[in-house]
Amino acid sequence: MQIIIPEGSGFCPGVIAAEKKLLKIRKENKGPIYISGMFIHNKEYEKYLNGFNIKKTENPFDLPEDSIFVIATHGIDRNIEANLEKRLKVFDLTCPKVKQIQKLIAQNSDKTCIIIGKEGHPETTGLKSYASSYILISSQENLYEPTILEKIKENRKIALFSQTTSSLALFNDSKNFFLKLKKDGKIEEVKIFNTICTSVQYREQKAIEVSRSCDVSIVLGDYLSSNSKRLYDNLKQKNDEVYFIEKPDDLSKIINNIKDKNKVMLVSSASTPSFIEDSVKNMLIKLGSSG
Repeated sequence: MQIIIPEGSGFCPGVIAAEKKLLKIRKENKGPIYISGMFIHNKEYEKYLNGFNIKKTENPFDLPEDSIFVIATHGIDRNIEANLEKRLKVFDLTCPKVKQIQKLIAQNSDKTCIIIGKEGHPETTGLKSYASSYILISSQENLYEPTILEKIKENRKIALFSQTTSSLALFNDSKNFFLKLKKDGKIEEVKIFNTICTSVQYREQKAIEVSRSCDVSIVLGDYLSSNSKRLYDNLKQKNDEVYFIEKPDDLSKIINNIKDKNKVMLVSSASTPSFIEDSVKNMLIKLGSSG
C-alpha cells in the first residue's frame, strides 16, 4: 500500500503561528490559561492542550480577575474583547487573515456588510460585531429570502465578505446575485472582498489533484470543523471512495474498505494536528506491510 499526503495537508500557517505563540505564553506564565472556546475545532487537540493546563471557557466573564485569557484563532466579538481587557490578561491570537477581515468590515461600516459564513461559527460571530449593519448568508437559499431587499433598501450600498473557510461557490453565487441587483438598479454600490483563505483553497486543490491517481482518499478532521467538512465534501464530489475520520481509532471503522487498496491519499484539514496525521499514517503503513 502506498500512502500519499498532498502538499498543504495539516495546520495552516495561521494555526502554526498561533500554536507557537500559545506554547510561549504557557512557558512564560504560571497557572491555568483559558481560551475563548476551542483554540481550533478539533476535540483531540483540545485534550492535548488540557495536558498543558490550557482549557476552554464559554464564560470568560466568570473568570477570576487577572486570569490569563487567550483569544482563539477564530477571533471574538469586539465588544466582549474590549470588556475583557479591563479585568483579564488578554492575549489576542486571532488569525492575521481574520483580523484583516475585521478591519475591512470596520472600514466599510457605512455599508450593509454581507458576510458569507456559517451561522453560530465563532469567526462569523466576531466579524458581525465589526459591522454597523450586516446580513449573514449561510446557503444559496438565503439569497432569495424576501427579507434581503428589505434589509438593504435603506442603505443601498453593500460590501461583500466571506468567512475564511467558507465555500468559494457560495461566495461567487452571492457576488453574482448582488451584482445583478446593482445592474437592475436595486442597489447603488457593491464592493467585493474575496476573503476566503488561500491556504484552504490550495489544500483542496492539491488534494483533488492527488486523489485522481489514488484508489481511495481519507480526510482527517473534526465534525465541528467547517474546513474539514468542506474538504471532505469537495473530494466526495469528485470520487465516491472518500472517508472521513476524526482520530486514529476511527480507522478500524473503514478498514475493510481500504485494506486491499494500492494507493491511499491521506489529507488533514487546517485544524488537524500533525500527531494525528502521523499516527494514522503509521497505522496505514503497518496495514500495507501486513498485506
